[in-house]
Amino acid sequence: NTDPNTLIALIDTSLLTNGKSGVVFTGSEFFIKNNFSDSLRVPFKDLLSAKHSIDTTFNKKGIAIEEEKVIIEYKDGATVNLNANTYGKDIPYKLLANFLNEFDKNVDKISSKNQVVQLNQMNEKIIKLYFRIIIAYLKDDDGIIDSKEYKELIILMTKVKISKIVAKELREYRFEHKENLTIDELIEELQYELNEADLSDTSVIQSLGMDMISMNSDKLDDLTNDVVLMRNLNRLNFTDKQIQFAVHKIKAEKKILEEIMTDSQIKETAKELAAIASGAG
Repeated sequence: NTDPNTLIALIDTSLLTNGKSGVVFTGSEFFIKNNFSDSLRVPFKDLLSAKHSIDTTFNKKGIAIEEEKVIIEYKDGATVNLNANTYGKDIPYKLLANFLNEFDKNVDKISSKNQVVQLNQMNEKIIKLYFRIIIAYLKDDDGIIDSKEYKELIILMTKVKISKIVAKELREYRFEHKENLTIDELIEELQYELNEADLSDTSVIQSLGMDMISMNSDKLDDLTNDVVLMRNLNRLNFTDKQIQFAVHKIKAEKKILEEIMTDSQIKETAKELAAIASGAG
């Protein structure tokens, strides 16, 4: 078993798509199982290699039987055997081997972080930094927060349910020129505090970008012409696909709230968003 809050990816091979067989990934390991076996934990630390192969044998009738497998080797000499006989034929073994072989080249630090903690459950320092970035974004064009921007900010602060203490401290950043850090420096400090708290900085940064886009819900089809917004989304390393997902999500949520939709229509909308999200990362 693993903490579901640390899961970052899933390969579901179960017949009922209930997640009871397949592979689940965290930032430090993955677990593989089928319906009839216990799960096997495979850590990423000290990986040496992953070798993919297909063994062919013949039964008594002379029919060829292929078994796909991956042998994972570690620096201490330990090995792990993942094969189709044990975990089923639907596991993408070759893809898994390629992923493991490329792991060291693409990963600087191995860790499992909580992916789903809500902003209002984080410490006040993180919440304050989050809103200092939002405020700095709103003031980025002309140094002030106009009435429309102020309304959007208050809506977000109410949604997060920030404490009176934090609200009072943020007031100084809203109405005075107290901020002595650039937006890039604020983002860097937020990422540092999230890592210190063992929280996913990727999830929070994506949430930050989503909130910036949500504040412009009246011009979702024309976001790319908003120089200030695009400049700040670039600071967050937001991709075009992530922007597209944010726009679809905001429109879908508005449609669900404003229109009478059946359960099946809502589920279909959720599936469409999930498909876009998988492509957006």
